[in-house]
Amino acid sequence: MRRVDSPLEVIVEIGGEGGSIALLGVRDTAGGWHFRLDRDESTLAELLPDELAPESLCGRSGWVASWEEALALLDRYPWHRLYPLRLHLEFRERILAAVAARAAAEERETAAYIAHSWERADLLARGGGNDPEAG
Repeated sequence: MRRVDSPLEVIVEIGGEGGSIALLGVRDTAGGWHFRLDRDESTLAELLPDELAPESLCGRSGWVASWEEALALLDRYPWHRLYPLRLHLEFRERILAAVAARAAAEERETAAYIAHSWERADLLARGGGNDPEAG
């Protein structure tokens, strides 16, 4: 990875019943992006305290240098079906296109629910509302 002079940014954060995953990115000095995936499933420790080792509930991937590789990191999970928490404005169109491509393989009702969830998250990301439950 080239030298980095910028802070780590959340590209997309997604929540589920057991925790969250976040695709994080950083710009290098040439303006390119590098990505990694952070996983935090520590909520599962509260639900199943004697069954899971705490150190196994959080993790992070290595860095990747392309959007396709970043999507491959996300695709280890059914991320498009989970609840979107945050979208980076610069990546929102790419994220929504990836969600739409994955939702196209779902049943009609499921695809409609997925589209509604992500449209609502997009609206919030653009400052069009402040109640994620409204809608």
